[in-house]
Amino acid sequence: MPTKLSVKLYWHEWLYLKGKVPFRWDHKAIDYCFACGIEAVTERCHIVAHSKTQNNNVNNIHLLCRSCHQESENMMGKMYWDWLKAKNVDMALIEQENRKLANLKLISNELRKLNDFENMSRTKIFHFLKKYIHG
Repeated sequence: MPTKLSVKLYWHEWLYLKGKVPFRWDHKAIDYCFACGIEAVTERCHIVAHSKTQNNNVNNIHLLCRSCHQESENMMGKMYWDWLKAKNVDMALIEQENRKLANLKLISNELRKLNDFENMSRTKIFHFLKKYIHG
């Protein structure tokens, strides 16, 4: 059975860098679920059941948290890959919403600092907001 690190590095190379699926994991973190993205103790999980192929190669192993492992236990083939992609898309959307929320909090804090916000011109307000929304 391959090590968790070898599994992580193998899939990072083949999936993330080549853009085959929208995974968002940090390839340096060893315990990070490939499906939901949570940092947790992971389990080495067969993509195609070991009982069907006897394959313990790195290309047949993913790292999943206990919850995702149980959720995917009876999936194989296209069903598994569709589930995995959907889980990662969900995580990407959550990450995107968290970044937006962080930007809104930053804007709110900056606006509080401005004592004279009500007297600012619309142009000045526009440029102020543009700076935080678009970077």
